[in-house]
Amino acid sequence: MAVFARVVDKGSFRAAAQDFGVAPSRVSQTITDLESFLGTTLLYRTTRKLALTGEGRTLYAHVTEMLHSAEAGFNEINANTQDPVGALRVTVPAFLAVSDLSTAMATFIKRYPNVALSLHYSDRRVDIIENGFDLAIKAGTLADSAMMSRKLSAISRALVAGAGYAGARPVPARPADLEDWDWIQYQQRSDTVDLISEKGETERACRKHFRSARLSPERPHFHALLIFCSPKRRARKSF
Repeated sequence: MAVFARVVDKGSFRAAAQDFGVAPSRVSQTITDLESFLGTTLLYRTTRKLALTGEGRTLYAHVTEMLHSAEAGFNEINANTQDPVGALRVTVPAFLAVSDLSTAMATFIKRYPNVALSLHYSDRRVDIIENGFDLAIKAGTLADSAMMSRKLSAISRALVAGAGYAGARPVPARPADLEDWDWIQYQQRSDTVDLISEKGETERACRKHFRSARLSPERPHFHALLIFCSPKRRARKSF
């Protein structure tokens, strides 16, 4: 439709082709295909000029109205892109409730006051389309998906345990020695874990025993079980 309107506006296939950066023959073929689809002639062609048929004038009037409406929509979207307006629903892992993310969100709200930001903190796997979310921040391996994604950062974790719990058991020499220990883990994670030693060596362990617990970000229960945590938090806490 846009090609047809441009041909009429420019008065020739060659001039329209120059605007689109294509060969005149391609523009001519596009008009021929459109006429075949509609089953009528839209343009009278002579060696000197083009002229609209009655059907061509009718179509041109509707096409120009459609193109003007589309242009207005593009301009409105571009304006909103420069200054976002509206609701933004985001689902975030619960452990990020106490993190630098809060500061980043506060900065975002201050910068874009016309955006109504709603945060949903949960470690449950959420279908963002079914639950009406616009954006999801997730930790872990990304499942195959047609959705657009971007890596934000990497989180280092350390394996820790209470002194009383660890002291009652033989000192583990390798990751496999931890398989019979009790673990606390996120439900989304698999039963196996790759552990990296201080020397950079990696070995996989299979977690056999699990405990369910609700962990507070400020008071994690390190006194009895094996659990992963941020090295920064490990340095702050006394076990």
